[in-house]
Amino acid sequence: MESETKNERQYFSRQVAYLYGNTRVALVSNLLLAPITAWLLSNLGVQANEYLLTWLALIFFVVLIRFITAYLYKKQNKTSTVLFFYYKLFIVYAIITGSLWGVTPWFFATAEQPEVAVVLVFVIGGLVSGATATMSVLPKVYFSYMLSILLPVIAWFVLQGTTFHYVITVMLLLSIIGFATASLTYNKILLHSFDLTDKVLKQKVEVEEASNAKSTFLSNMSHELRTPLNAILGFSQLITLNKDEANKRTLEHAAEIMSAGEYLLSLIDDLLEISAIEAKKVDLNIEPLKPCQIIDECLLLIKAASIEKLNISIEYNKSECSGITMLADPLRIKQILVNICSNACKYNKQNGSIAINCEIIDDTYCRISISDTGLGIPQKKQADIFTSYERLGKEHTDIQGTGLGLIITKQLLHAMDGDIGFKSEEGKGSCFWVDLPLAKIK
Repeated sequence: MESETKNERQYFSRQVAYLYGNTRVALVSNLLLAPITAWLLSNLGVQANEYLLTWLALIFFVVLIRFITAYLYKKQNKTSTVLFFYYKLFIVYAIITGSLWGVTPWFFATAEQPEVAVVLVFVIGGLVSGATATMSVLPKVYFSYMLSILLPVIAWFVLQGTTFHYVITVMLLLSIIGFATASLTYNKILLHSFDLTDKVLKQKVEVEEASNAKSTFLSNMSHELRTPLNAILGFSQLITLNKDEANKRTLEHAAEIMSAGEYLLSLIDDLLEISAIEAKKVDLNIEPLKPCQIIDECLLLIKAASIEKLNISIEYNKSECSGITMLADPLRIKQILVNICSNACKYNKQNGSIAINCEIIDDTYCRISISDTGLGIPQKKQADIFTSYERLGKEHTDIQGTGLGLIITKQLLHAMDGDIGFKSEEGKGSCFWVDLPLAKIK
């Protein structure tokens, strides 16, 4: 372990875990390849055929022991001593397994049967090549395995003394260089990937901590932000109430202060809302609800502010909603529907209309659809509809908004196991729908 490089020492526990995590692939390969090789050798009529079953049994026994060792490794407390023990044990098993494959020419091949030698070279080459991905994470392991296979094979080919066998010997020696180069390259790639993973995880933690700190700060600032703003609105209201003492210009200025203050208050509310959601400080009270009752309450809330101002007509088939019971937080679903209905009014045309419908989807969800005859959303901007602070080009109009309403709506719906979707055509209007789970009727 002392001879490991600095990076290897840094990632030693992860490298050992990688070894044992991928050992199943190598072991299954041995289980499949060993009987196939034995069958091929048997059909080629090799000498010492009586040793095939013994060799096959030894391969299976070693594979079984390695499976048991991998299982025991998973159960161990990964101290440095334990890791080093299992690392050395893996090297021992790699040498034993490699040697069992490496001695095959000595038992099953002869100079008179070159086809047997060719089969064994292909099988052994495949094993060594496949091990590059599973063992190169620690080069000592891979080199131990590779050399324990190839050196006995090379020795056998050298001793045969024919031109054919010398050619195979040269090829095997060159393959050692190729396998070694590939292993060292793969090792560098793995260590670099470990390094990048650590950096990404560290940055992710830092970003999450910063985001949580921001969300927690904002969610805890509710009182501090609202108190001075409520004072501003309160004094503005006092000025407008004392009409006898205030001149027309003062009243106009007070009205502007109130309008700006109310808009600022809505912005603060949205910021606090989304911060509370991100900080997971939103408490939900899920209960069975009738959508028709919630819709009625929402229409009352937006009627004076939006519907009457633009002379918007409402088409609402209450009967189709009355027979449905959904699961939702009553306060939050009302907030969601008010937001969507308000948008349908704000971005509608003068004398436009809104249609509200309910339906059951896949016997699982209640879908409440809200359609309008308004401005619609341009196709190129539809991908940004649920992006924070994105107002899709309406930020330069006199229509007030924060660009947070729909993202808050989406997150609240997801918290209630629901979802939101829409379709829109520029100049022809939009249809937004919310899906919420149906209540199970006992």
